[in-house]
Parts: sequence; structure tokens; C-alpha cells
Amino acid sequence: MNVLAINSGSSFLKFKVVEFGGSAGAAASRDPSIHYEGSAEGIGPATKLMLRRGGKMVVQATDTVSTHAEAVQRLMQMLEQSSKLEGRDFSIGTAGEG
Repeated sequence: MNVLAINSGSSFLKFKVVEFGGSAGAAASRDPSIHYEGSAEGIGPATKLMLRRGGKMVVQATDTVSTHAEAVQRLMQMLEQSSKLEGRDFSIGTAGEG
């Protein structure tokens, strides 16, 4: 199961996708690992969008992102596209903001 953890401020949004192995009922077998991490920094006319997997940059772009909601949409699109390139299905089981 993938868990999306979001940290947002007035002009940024950072996130991590933590992947848990094993079944939901077998807590002892769940071994969390950070699958993706990224950010949208400087939300506005020149937002820097970044997506990393395993510490390596996967996507880096600068574009206009007007709101935090739009930043979440853009980052989710980046996650889905990156997963498709890896030949993996991507889904979020739950999300939280910290």
C-alpha cells in the first residue's frame, strides 16, 4: 500500500510516497520504504516541480502553478507518468498532511 504524506506551506508543497509491503493485517511484515519524494516550490508564475525516486531526479520542470490544489494535481500526474514508464500501476491507499 502506498501512503502519500504531504507537507505544505504558504508557497510550497512537499511530499513523500511511502510504500508498505505485506498485507494490512500483518503489521510485523510491513517494511516501509520511501518510493517517491518531490516538491512544488515557489507556487506562482515560476513554480519548480521536482520528483525523485531513490534519491535520483526523475522529473524537474518550471511552470506556472497557481494554487496548492493545482500543485497536488501536477505532482500526481508526474507520479502516474513515472510509474507507467517503470511498468508499474500507481495508486495511493491513504494520505495525510503533517
